[in-house]
Amino acid sequence: MFYFDPPYLNTTKYNIQKENEFNYEKFIEKIKQIKGKWILSHYRDEWLEENFKGFKIIDLKHYCSIQKTNGEERKGKEVKECIVLNYNPEEVELWDGKQKYSRTGKRVKQEVKDGLF
Repeated sequence: MFYFDPPYLNTTKYNIQKENEFNYEKFIEKIKQIKGKWILSHYRDEWLEENFKGFKIIDLKHYCSIQKTNGEERKGKEVKECIVLNYNPEEVELWDGKQKYSRTGKRVKQEVKDGLF
């Protein structure tokens, strides 16, 4: 599982955007080549919708915990972002605590007591 939080396009709150230009085209190319599962956080905007058509997009709303951004008071303000997933989270099996695997990947039979091994 990979998590990506690149500099948000068309924002100036990241120092990297002042010092180096983030290559969004290369980022899109590379992230789409990843064979594992990944999550990307970003604002929902035209760039995101155009480049991640067909991917699972989940809108999120939260309240900013950062005091200031670019000198603007932000703490407590509502922020709308989203996450993009290259998989359907409803189809992912989660570990239930009942199975343990060895280093070779073979299942090891083991009793679970009080949720601990």
